[in-house]
Amino acid sequence: MTDPTRVITRARRNGAVPRLNVGASDIEREGAGHGADREPLSVVIARRLLDNAVTGAPESVLPTEPVLVERLGVSRTVVREAVRLLVAKGVVSVRHGSGMRVRPVSEWRLLDPDVAGALVQRGRQRGVLDQLVETRRLFEVEVAGIAALRHTVEDLASIDLLMARMAAVRLDPAGYAAVDNEFHLAVARATRNAFLVEVVRPLNEALGLARGLASSTPGTVSRSIASHGRIAKAIWQGDPSGAREAMRLHLCEFEQDLRRYFEVAPPDTNGNVASL
Repeated sequence: MTDPTRVITRARRNGAVPRLNVGASDIEREGAGHGADREPLSVVIARRLLDNAVTGAPESVLPTEPVLVERLGVSRTVVREAVRLLVAKGVVSVRHGSGMRVRPVSEWRLLDPDVAGALVQRGRQRGVLDQLVETRRLFEVEVAGIAALRHTVEDLASIDLLMARMAAVRLDPAGYAAVDNEFHLAVARATRNAFLVEVVRPLNEALGLARGLASSTPGTVSRSIASHGRIAKAIWQGDPSGAREAMRLHLCEFEQDLRRYFEVAPPDTNGNVASL
């Protein structure tokens, strides 16, 4: 019986099987954790395969299931679940016996936080941040205006609490980014329109990585807290025009902070400079 390991090694030597930028040690590190904090291995592997899809050429072929099992040191069940996750995100299509084929980026679920984060982090899709920010601006400016008209006392209390939490975590970029996201969801909930909440939610989650990056730049958090405060004040006052303008200025400021961050960000290990 033919040894599958020798077949894989021979195929790699001939260039027929791409080598993944991930190994068993990487999987173990990313899957580390305890109890509820531990991510399933399938999620970790799916994220790493997504990174490879982002950095590869469109229509490129990722390794077959047996190769992934051998390379990553995990079971077929784990690999299959990881592949199902990528198929659900629109990143790959599966052809029996020929591995996974990377689909065109235009067919990916771009509002999926993992997909958007990978595109931003790896710089595969130029302009992806511009498109996200533009889409967000189209919705959230009007959302703020509606919130100023329809908010409840409970909505105002929630917004006030989040403003206090922003100040409390201002020295923690990741923590601040998380509370920032909650603030925008609270404003969306204040519209009393569940559909708007579900529009705002994925847009903000997709921008999570970018928000964290921008928050690490000196002075950004202080400006952000002030602009969120202006939004909150206009909503409190029941001023829809003021709320729209405050949100518009805040989103413009956010985009400027992103551009400022990427202008000063050092190249990555491959010499690529992140850009909007």
